[in-house]
Amino acid sequence: MTQVAEALTKAKAHLDERHFDRCFVQLQSYWLENPDDEDAVKLFAELMQKVDKKDLAVLLNKLAEGNNLAEDAQTLFEVAFYLIDERANDLAVMLLERCAKLVPHEATVNYELGFALMSQKQFDRAVGYFERAASAEKNFDLILNQVVCYTMLRQIKNADKAIAELSKLARSEDELIQLGQQKLVIERFKLLADKETFDARDWYYILYGGLLIQKSSAETVAADSSSHDPQACDYDKIAETLCALAQLLSEIKEKFASVEYYNQDAKPLAACLGEVMSLPVESYQGPDRTGRALLVLAWAAEVIGPHKSFVELDDKRTIFALALPGEDLLPLAPEIVGLISDIPFAPWSNPLENDLHLLGTGYEPALPEAELEDTRKKETERAGIKLIELAKNLHKSQTSLTKELLQFLDAEKRNKLLLCNQTTIKQRPEYSAEI
Repeated sequence: MTQVAEALTKAKAHLDERHFDRCFVQLQSYWLENPDDEDAVKLFAELMQKVDKKDLAVLLNKLAEGNNLAEDAQTLFEVAFYLIDERANDLAVMLLERCAKLVPHEATVNYELGFALMSQKQFDRAVGYFERAASAEKNFDLILNQVVCYTMLRQIKNADKAIAELSKLARSEDELIQLGQQKLVIERFKLLADKETFDARDWYYILYGGLLIQKSSAETVAADSSSHDPQACDYDKIAETLCALAQLLSEIKEKFASVEYYNQDAKPLAACLGEVMSLPVESYQGPDRTGRALLVLAWAAEVIGPHKSFVELDDKRTIFALALPGEDLLPLAPEIVGLISDIPFAPWSNPLENDLHLLGTGYEPALPEAELEDTRKKETERAGIKLIELAKNLHKSQTSLTKELLQFLDAEKRNKLLLCNQTTIKQRPEYSAEI
């Protein structure tokens, strides 16, 4: 069997076994390497039919007919448009590049290709297609994306020119808010413009007005650790993060009435912060409250769902998330983040290491649900005790991480920081994973 036949056979087997995610990954990889293979397109159509994406399945079947993969610009564009929605940006770029060769002056094609490339963080390529689209017609979203690309490429003069154009195009309330956010981005950028390179903390401040406590990602922390116990490394890093946060808030005189934990996974973090900050700890009770709270999340992605309650920035709550995904988009960016991690970082909440995530999936967990919940409760209680012990030792004097953060957050930078400006900055920006 040839490698080509074997790859499609594996994809078909995954499809027949209803392992749709595995089928998607296998097919996507194969189609990217074999862009003219109509059998791959047909199998992709079959997959989309199975996952109830019937409109996309119809278009894929049409694309597989005759010479449409090479000649049908309209169908190439429509399939690519759907694939962008499915976050299959690699495939979308492949198809849109074909489409752009067929209709090089079509503004919509150039815009969508620029958007797909921007989603892949290929800002240097994306900006060229946005510029080509802008030569035909200009609109708010197009110029907004140009501003983002110029910013990420550190072409600040071009970003300033695009902001001036954006100001003329902003009409709706939402557009005016986005314009204001982008102006703040440029202002923050200029505060750091003298740096030769930007690290993750710099970018999180520039793009979102937020504070990233640890510059190293969770993956880097694990790789650099000399400890043979990665969980011990996690606890040490978390305690260091929480201690630095508490000391920083005290130094810059940001005061809170309480610490709230968003769910059970966040409870050990809140317990530790409450102890070192001498604040009461309580569970999250809903959007309305009196007195300012520090709302603690173990995993920033947990904000999806109830996020509309948190979009507006006010003096009721400041959001701290221990871990923020590096690749996934979120409806808002927390004001304070512990570190970047593509999986939940808290060792007591990793779904890969317990059976709770199997509930309701058809699999039988190792323990009954009630016993699992009781085990989780005990785990979080032990985690809180352990973190408090570690943080208390660190809290006896100002940590090197705290000093590093205070050096970063000079008075000028604080004036553009969400944490310190709840009354002047109206909304938390969306998190577009561009760090």
